[in-house]
Amino acid sequence: MSANRKRLICLAFSVLLSIIVGLVWGLMLYAMDEPGVECVKAGGTAFGGSIMVGLAVIMLFPFKDDGGAGTTAQAPVENRPGTPAP
Repeated sequence: MSANRKRLICLAFSVLLSIIVGLVWGLMLYAMDEPGVECVKAGGTAFGGSIMVGLAVIMLFPFKDDGGAGTTAQAPVENRPGTPAP
């Protein structure tokens, strides 16, 4: 699997988790009889904060290719003395 696909999967997971956090936060405030506008603002803020934390964590890790079926492996090139480098 390519590094970009791995990063995209992590990003999608982070977005879904952030949506859940925002919805739960808004519903908790709604259950405590807060006005609807405040619930939406707090849920959006919780979503924004959690997505920013998720993006920061994802960017900390280097993603590498697996070398699976979609990639082509090349043989290593030997560089002997007296031969020109490719």
